[in-house]
Amino acid sequence: MAHLPGVRIQNAIYSLPGVQWLGENSYLYSLAFNGAWRYAQSLMAARASAAPVEYAVALKTGPSPRELSLATALVERMRRFCASRGMRFIVVDIPVPRGRYDWVPSAPEQGFSEAELLTSAMLFGAYEGAAALHLPRGHRHLSELGHALVAAELGRRIAGR
Repeated sequence: MAHLPGVRIQNAIYSLPGVQWLGENSYLYSLAFNGAWRYAQSLMAARASAAPVEYAVALKTGPSPRELSLATALVERMRRFCASRGMRFIVVDIPVPRGRYDWVPSAPEQGFSEAELLTSAMLFGAYEGAAALHLPRGHRHLSELGHALVAAELGRRIAGR
């Protein structure tokens, strides 16, 4: 049976006599082990953020016209599917972070004219430059505040308020 890497490491540590018992029964051992782990993580994070980054292949600066037309066609197809079944179709533009407190919209300016679109400006405009809407190391994932703002606006629209 295959295990996650963390389980493999834990099994190696627990193979030492007495360590599994300490891990399961000693608060002091747990405190020391977790402290050492946090320290090692902070060292690795500091080293990673300081390391220069080079890419073998140039990164794209944005979606190609073909990708945009495919995305627009897909959204339109989903909108028609929902409309044909009497369902409401709402598109939420999740912005792309451009710094800790800044962002840019991710939805194209044209292409979603038939869909009900919640733009980044509608949802997050009041917080631009003032609040972190994305997790610091969350691969562009929205923060708790970002999720709450989206949920509140969707709730208002669905409830008809």
